[in-house]
Amino acid sequence: MSSPSTHEFPVPVGGAPFDIDFVPSILFAVLYGLLAPVALYRLSRRRSRTLVLIGTSIMTIEHIVAFYLRANSAHKAGPRESAALQAYLQTSLGGGFITIGQEATALLRALLVSATFVAPSGGREVSPGGSTVALRAMGVQGVTDTSIDPEDDPGAKPAPPPLLSRFALGGWQEDQPRRRLWIRRVFGTAFVLFLIAITLGIVVSVDYKQAIRTGAHASLVQQLRYASAALAYLLLHVVTLAALYGALCIPRVPRGPALLVLVVTSLLTVVALYRLIIMHHSTTSLLSMVPGSQNTSGEKAVFYILHAAPEWLAVALLLSVDARSKFKTGLLGDRNSSKPMPEP
Repeated sequence: MSSPSTHEFPVPVGGAPFDIDFVPSILFAVLYGLLAPVALYRLSRRRSRTLVLIGTSIMTIEHIVAFYLRANSAHKAGPRESAALQAYLQTSLGGGFITIGQEATALLRALLVSATFVAPSGGREVSPGGSTVALRAMGVQGVTDTSIDPEDDPGAKPAPPPLLSRFALGGWQEDQPRRRLWIRRVFGTAFVLFLIAITLGIVVSVDYKQAIRTGAHASLVQQLRYASAALAYLLLHVVTLAALYGALCIPRVPRGPALLVLVVTSLLTVVALYRLIIMHHSTTSLLSMVPGSQNTSGEKAVFYILHAAPEWLAVALLLSVDARSKFKTGLLGDRNSSKPMPEP
């Protein structure tokens, strides 16, 4: 592959690894290495363990390998020209940010679903017929005896409707099973669409090696890359808007976790947009240095700033918090949201 091919193929995102890639590749390998113990700690600790972030945790370790291989190839002509290595690196880069987005979406789903239950996580529920003594013991002020029948005592306050309950944290709250159902349906659909985007990326990686070597399916690879990135970009925008709506317009939704999802998906949207902008270029050689080949120093800098850095920041933000506690998720997702783990 040292000489130009007679066919064109899509340029690799990030370009081929050259000497200029050595330092930033080592840097990101180290940065992901710093996150790996955090990911393992979250998974090993019973109270913080949730499989919602298992893909992000695995990707954290995988990216250590990917950036190490990129750094190792920076000074070696053989690996630099390897079609197999490029196919692997493109798989890693193309699937990583979508996986993070899918799992951030799952966390938002758990957060929104938990807000539809009668009792918020950590809240103490008192039944509608609960005694005045019990309510006062919880610190609720100005409570009348809701067990009194208004017909026996016209001056007494009526008991709340059956679906309403009083909480020590204030206010009458209503269970919302219909909203919960629609949240699960919408986010379930988003989950399937994210899987489609990831699958398209895997198909691309399988064909990319042949596209480099023989030009076979080069146009198909280009189309599928665009389809995967465009679908991810659209989904990330929708999830960002959903997180913003939840944070600002749904009183029961904790603002902090919702805004965290918003920041994460916004970072990933930058990655998706960057890919959509640069993927239209084609080349006849992995070693080409013409503009658009993704091998010039400026293009390399843009790759690390707009792809590698936002992706790492998104992972760091998700792993920096106890997702099970913050997003009220169970081991497998929102199905355990109504039964939070007891505080240690």
